[in-house]
Parts: sequence; structure tokens; C-alpha cells
Amino acid sequence: MKATAGDLRIVLSDLHLGTGHRKGIFNPYEDFYEDEKFAELLKFYSSQWGRKNKIELILAGDFLDLMKVPVGKDGKFSDEITEEIAEFKVNRCLTGHPKVCEALTSFLERSETTLTIVPGNHDIELLLPGVQKRVRDIIAPGTLGAKVQFIDKSPAYNLPEGIQIHHGHMLEPHLQFDYNRLMLPMRDGKAVLNLPWGSLLLLRVIIPAKRERYLVDHIYPLSRLILGGLLFDFRFTIRLSSKIMYQFFATRIASTGKMTLKKIWEGVKIIKEAIIPVRDFDQNVERLLRRTMGVHTIITGHSHRPRYKLVGDDKLYVNTGTWVKMLNIDLEHMGQDTGLTYATITYDEKGKPFTELYRWSGGYRITNPVHY
Repeated sequence: MKATAGDLRIVLSDLHLGTGHRKGIFNPYEDFYEDEKFAELLKFYSSQWGRKNKIELILAGDFLDLMKVPVGKDGKFSDEITEEIAEFKVNRCLTGHPKVCEALTSFLERSETTLTIVPGNHDIELLLPGVQKRVRDIIAPGTLGAKVQFIDKSPAYNLPEGIQIHHGHMLEPHLQFDYNRLMLPMRDGKAVLNLPWGSLLLLRVIIPAKRERYLVDHIYPLSRLILGGLLFDFRFTIRLSSKIMYQFFATRIASTGKMTLKKIWEGVKIIKEAIIPVRDFDQNVERLLRRTMGVHTIITGHSHRPRYKLVGDDKLYVNTGTWVKMLNIDLEHMGQDTGLTYATITYDEKGKPFTELYRWSGGYRITNPVHY
């Protein structure tokens, strides 16, 4: 939408909706417990903002955590994901969070509201046409479907006023998808997602480890977790580290062919890929912001670390963080991040945008339910 004075854009990322939870039964693969607060946020802006003013809700990646949906009776995580399997996983996630779906439907029923979805690395399946239709059928039935758009031609959503919105996974080599070759043909004629090696590592090692240590992907940085684990959780850490190393060599080194100069060079690039993600994600975003002409603000998610930082004299980097509780064990940023952060973009009389970062508190509750 082209925004004018009084219009509003709300940007959230990394909700990571899984298959839901039932009271008294622990689901180690469900990370989202803020259904009511999310519904409150949408209701607040829908009711408080001017009825004639436009509101665009932008879900900037990892709205759904499709990687944490087991497929089949054995409860395993398949890395051969067809469009049919993707639709099954989307259905599980959305039906597992009825309050979120009801809130989105109510939001879209308000006049002058739209929804934009930017797929992330945990819900890259949202690029597929059949999956997009399934999402519309559930949260935007009937004519409401026209108010939902998916950013499926490129990783970035470019706003006309010089703001660029990414999820952020494409800034990390081990999670880069080929948007021109998203699906790969199989021998049986079916097509499956062309997953980068970082996604394969998550599906084959990290996510299954949540069955033993639920918080394994809630603690960052991973390097500190492994170092600490060698002292306090030695056996699990050794098993996890060995599986990570095996998976890296199996998917990156062993697949490069014969031992030639080309393979050696490929190995050097692979090692570089493995090292680059350790570099601060924020630095990658700032580098992109400095070199992108015509863009004064970049908004991302992905790292789960909320940020609001001026870059140079006239550019702004905003990270919307996550709605999943995270534990930072880096000495520089030690502590727990309670999440629920989001960005808003408002406009003055001349159409100039102003971006702010907020933390949603919602209505006061005397009690909160304990699910397990």
C-alpha cells in the first residue's frame, strides 16, 4: 500500500507458531505461548487507530515454524518436503493456534487493513502456491483472501518510502535459499524443497535434540552453549557436537566429488561458510544498509535479538526480535529476553515515515495459565 499521514504499518517477526499445546501435555517442539497477547495487539490497533486510516500488518518471516512439525507416524522430521507435505504442516500449525487465526481474520475484516507475509527460513514453504492458498483459506476466507499478499519473488519487501524489510536468513550463507530453484525433482517425479545445508542441520540434528533438551535452540550464541555444555552437560554436548560435525561433512564436504584442486577450493569456501555465521548478524545488516542506494531503513528479524540502531548519519537498522523467550549467555548481553517486540511505521503530513521499536505488554493479568 502507498502510505499517507495517519496510516500505520506494524512489523512482527519470529512468532514460530508450532503445532500447538494441550494443557498437561508437554510439546517440546512448540515455542509460542503468546496467542492471547498477539490477539490483544491486533485488537488494540484495529480499535484505537482511525477507522479511515490504513493498517498493514507485516509478518516478516518465521511466522510459522514448519521445521518443527513431525511428519509420519514415527514422529521424525522429513527433509524431503513436497508441496503436499508443506500444506499438511501449515494446516497443523494454524489449527494448533485457533486464537491467532481468529485474531488475524478479525483484523482483516476491519476496513482498510491488509496482511503481508514475508517467508523466513523456518516457513520457506510459504513461497509455494498451494501453501499460500491454504493459509488464505484458514485466516482470510472468501473475499478476505484478496487482502493477503506473500512476498515470493525476492527475499525483501521494498516499501516506496525507502524502507526495506527482510527476514534476514539470506544474510547468512548456510541458510541461503535459491529463489530461482526452490524445488528439486526426485526420481519418482515428485519435487521437494531445495534446502540449504543449514536447514538440513536443523532438521537432522538441532530440532530432534529438543526432545532431550527443550531449550537447545533458545540459547545463544551456540558456541557459548557448547563450551558451557562441555562443563555442565558433557555427554549430551559431545553427542550434539559430533552430530553437527558429521552432518556438516556429509552435506558439504562428501558431496563435492573427487579430491581435486576444485574440491580443495570448494572445501575452503565451505569452511568460510561455516565461519561467517559466527560473525555478528548485525554487522551483516549494517553492511547491506550502507551499500543499498535509496534505502534509509532496513527492518529484519531472524536473529531473535531486538535492535534499534543508527547507522552512519542518516540510516536506521531495526530488528523486531522474537515473541519466543530466549536466553542470551554472551557476556556482553547476558540475560533473558522476554520477547514480544515489534516495529511500527507511521507517517507525518508530508508522508515521511517514522519507525519505532516497541515491546508489547498487553492488558494486566492477575494470573497466567501454566500449560504443562
